[in-house]
Amino acid sequence: MRGALPDADVVCFSAVTGTHRWHIDVATWLGKQSNRPVIVMGGPHFTFFPEDAPSCADVVVQGPGEAVIANAASGAISGALLAPYPLLSTMPWPDREIQYSERPDLANAPMKRFIARRDCNHRCSYCFNSLYHQMYPATEREQVRPAEDLANEVRHVREQWGLELVYLNDDNICRDLEWLIDWYEENEELQLPWIGSAHPSSIDETMIDVLASSGCTFLNLAMESAVPATQKLLRRPQISIDKFEWIVHSLQQRGVRVRLQNMIGLPVDDPLEDAMATWEANKQIQPYDSWCAIWQPLPKTPLAKVALDRDMLIDGCSCDLFTAETVLDIECETAINNLHKWWYWSLRYGWSRELLEAALPIQLTAQDRTRLQNLRWETTDKEVYRG
Repeated sequence: MRGALPDADVVCFSAVTGTHRWHIDVATWLGKQSNRPVIVMGGPHFTFFPEDAPSCADVVVQGPGEAVIANAASGAISGALLAPYPLLSTMPWPDREIQYSERPDLANAPMKRFIARRDCNHRCSYCFNSLYHQMYPATEREQVRPAEDLANEVRHVREQWGLELVYLNDDNICRDLEWLIDWYEENEELQLPWIGSAHPSSIDETMIDVLASSGCTFLNLAMESAVPATQKLLRRPQISIDKFEWIVHSLQQRGVRVRLQNMIGLPVDDPLEDAMATWEANKQIQPYDSWCAIWQPLPKTPLAKVALDRDMLIDGCSCDLFTAETVLDIECETAINNLHKWWYWSLRYGWSRELLEAALPIQLTAQDRTRLQNLRWETTDKEVYRG
């Protein structure tokens, strides 16, 4: 890949924290070439950490880059800048031909992704969103595309490349009931099943009815932790297990399969017991699918500060890497890492807590961990995205 990059006039990097070092390494290498291109750094990582951009970067864009990318590419601007927030109702659709011409697997995939609203109005302590809210006022962040415009893009993509399943990539598709009803009316003509994500605090009987009636077939719903004190630490609304159970059962009875999203390896007094309490809640609730992540201490987030203040991080931890393992300096490190790998399978096949606890101390090889994770995603791809 590096051999092809020097032929480019402009190279733009959109980096997320955890993979940003790769972007920095490639940009630094490009900057040393005799025929070096214009180098533009952007994406979430450089939005919050512009100081991490390599010295060879010509432009460092903080925030969405649509309004400044042409000037950045032409050399009309330089240095670090906070980009103005675009007016979403006037934005052109993404030019998928650029990507699909290079990735026929994506062009031919039955499921394709779309987005109506970029903003999340919550400020969870493990996320950068509280910082983002300081950068842009709510009037700019909380825009949403008209449902008609989204439906026209969906129709265009179906005509050009084929489409069987719409994935609406918004953080909370249930945030605005009026908008969701508009989408429901648009999709009556499209007749396409769709997938989305929602915040549990947005779900009530009316919302469930609209979701089921509008063609939603699968919904991601974040629990994160079933422990009330941990929910408070995460700055999540206090939602009981009974309420989650009602939401999940009500949706699944209407044909909307639910994935509960969870987080383990949190900087609490007993990380393993916290994780097991959440596992048991998932077992009780019985969602169609259950997913968990191992928490990572992303710098500048409130929860990372908690871990630092409690001196819970492994020595030398840089707090900025996405990994498949916990970076907490805890006795139950192996159990947390293994619980992450067994989580989906233990819930899918109805393991008892005793069986799961017996499996957690067993050392898994790197190959074992990779196979378990790959098989998990292959199963999801087959049953959810292509089913």
